[in-house]
Amino acid sequence: MQKNLILNQLNGVKKQADYLKQSISKYQPFNPYAQYSPMELEYYDALSFNNKIAHAYLPHELKEIYQQIVDLGSEIVRQIEEICENFALNQ
Repeated sequence: MQKNLILNQLNGVKKQADYLKQSISKYQPFNPYAQYSPMELEYYDALSFNNKIAHAYLPHELKEIYQQIVDLGSEIVRQIEEICENFALNQ
């Protein structure tokens, strides 16, 4: 029973890692000088129209923040894959 519970949790973590990988692979840095449609802006922020103003004033800082998000996401994926590999070796 406990083994099945752990395996279910592990499968959930694998799915989440896949979703994170897909999200990171689609990442494109925000270009404050580009003209985005409302749908394109949704990827960057739920408050897309208001957010564009902030992007115009803070492009360098936002570029660093986006890069930190990508780096952190990549690190999370790496750690999850390492956990999955270790778990598979111990079975």
